[in-house]
Amino acid sequence: MKGDYTGKVLRMNLGTSSTGALPTERHEELGGGHGMGFAIFEDLGLKKSADLLQKRDRLG
Repeated sequence: MKGDYTGKVLRMNLGTSSTGALPTERHEELGGGHGMGFAIFEDLGLKKSADLLQKRDRLG
C-alpha cells in the first residue's frame, strides 16, 4: 500500500514541534521491540544519566 507507515519510526521533538522519520534499515536485523528501542537509543547518542529529571537528559 503506497504511503503507509509500515517499517517507519517517527521522531518528534515536542520542544520545537519538529518531526522526522528515523532510518530503520539496521533495526530490522535486531528482531523485536527491545532491540529496536536500544538501537534507536544508541543511534541518537543518548546517554543514561544518574538524574533523569535534569533538563539535559532526553529521557527525563
